[in-house]
Amino acid sequence: MIKQQNKQWRNNDSHSSIRRMVLQILCIFFYLISWVANSELLQGITNGSLCPDHVPYDKPAFLSYFSYNYMMISFVFVYPYAKFRRRCSLPYYLTVIWPGRIGFRKAVLACAFISYLLLALNILYIVGLHRISVGMSNAIFQLQTPFTMGLSVLLLNDKLVASEGLGVIVSLIGVCFILMPLFSKESETEEPSNVGDWS
Repeated sequence: MIKQQNKQWRNNDSHSSIRRMVLQILCIFFYLISWVANSELLQGITNGSLCPDHVPYDKPAFLSYFSYNYMMISFVFVYPYAKFRRRCSLPYYLTVIWPGRIGFRKAVLACAFISYLLLALNILYIVGLHRISVGMSNAIFQLQTPFTMGLSVLLLNDKLVASEGLGVIVSLIGVCFILMPLFSKESETEEPSNVGDWS
C-alpha cells in the first residue's frame, strides 16, 4: 500500500513538473512573439508604414516615455495579487515583501535606475530602427551573449566553461553569416535616412 502511494506521488510530481516546464516554454514563446511584434510596431510607426497617410512619426523619446509610463496601469494588478495570492495588505506587501532584504528605499532607487536605463536603451533601439530592419536588429541583439558572459566572469566571478565559450564562438559566426548579406544588400539599395527631432 505504501509503495503504491509513493509511486502515485512520484507520478504526480513528474506530471506537475512536466506541466510547469510546458508552461515555462509557452511563456518564453509568448515573450519572443510579443517582443518581435513590438519591434515591428515601433518600426512601422517610425517609418510611417503603419501611420495615417504613411507619415513617419519620428519621436523616439516620446514613444519610449509614453510606453514605459503607460505600464503604470499594470499597478492595478498588484492589489489583488497581494490580497489573494500573498494574503496580506497592500502596504505590507509594498514595504516588507516586495523590497525584501535590501529595504524599501534601496529597492525604489534600484528600480528607478533600471527604469531610466531601460528608457535610454529603448530610445537608442528606436533610433536604430530608422536604418536597419527588425530582422537585422534581432541578429545584432544576439551579440549580447559574449558581453553577458564576459561581465558575469568579471563582476560575478563566474567560471567560464569550455562548452560555453565554444557556443559563443559558434553563435558569433552565425550572426556574421546573417549580417553580411543584409549589410551588402542595404548598401546597394538604400540611402541613409535622417533622424528627426527626438522629442
